[in-house]
Amino acid sequence: MMALLWTFVGMKAGAIEAPGAGSAIASATKRPVVPFELIFQELRSRGAWTQNEGGTWVWQPRGVKADWSPFARGTWVVTGEGWFWLSEDPWGWATSHYGRWDWREKAGWFWLPDRDWSAAWATWRQGEEGIGWRPAASGNEGAGAQMEGWTFLPWSNISRALIPRSTTGGGSRVMNTLEAIVASSATAVAATTDLLAKTRAATGSGPDRSLIESKTGRRLVPCKIVDSAEPRELLLVGRDETVVSAFRPTIKESAAEIQQFIAQKAQRYKAVQERKGAKK
Repeated sequence: MMALLWTFVGMKAGAIEAPGAGSAIASATKRPVVPFELIFQELRSRGAWTQNEGGTWVWQPRGVKADWSPFARGTWVVTGEGWFWLSEDPWGWATSHYGRWDWREKAGWFWLPDRDWSAAWATWRQGEEGIGWRPAASGNEGAGAQMEGWTFLPWSNISRALIPRSTTGGGSRVMNTLEAIVASSATAVAATTDLLAKTRAATGSGPDRSLIESKTGRRLVPCKIVDSAEPRELLLVGRDETVVSAFRPTIKESAAEIQQFIAQKAQRYKAVQERKGAKK
């Protein structure tokens, strides 16, 4: 079993002993097919499902700060499937990898569900000032939305954002590799018009590999993504290998069927509330 030195549970990192951590990884290589209800129930307890002005059912988190935005606090992990976002938000295993986030001036951020999985639905910018990212647009955002949700990591903060390398054991892992970058209140900053003007759009699923390597002095080494049997995400860092354990099932329904499902749930809830009101 891989020697585990650090664990990320979509929250903060910390040194722990976890000899049984490998049990969180699904033994089967085939991703399971699950109904959208699994995500629906997970998010219902953490926020509210409402209809936007276009009649589309969307979700908004409950209990977040006024300046909260998606993809702002968490860890970017270099993987063979692109830059993977490991969110500090407990619901991030779903909303960072399925669907899209949109923003409107009066409503704030809201999540539009969909079935397709991605390492991160994000858009990137890069340049001599640093790297920046925001949620990938759905195409139906409100006016001014493209200026919202940008998070930047200045190169001057990059050393504080890199996960510490292991110096114990006799593994073959070298000290100059880069596998993950932590975006925290100590390293990342909100976008400004000046930062946006001094950077350019990055192509592909993240910033240029050569740019990251030149600014960090480390060689990018992609991690493997292995499938988890539980709805959570872990970054397992060992002496010889780092892997991301991710819950990423195939959603059974199409986007249209997901909308129908949520509408039916809303109708049932409304009927129950009306019956309760009639009894009073």
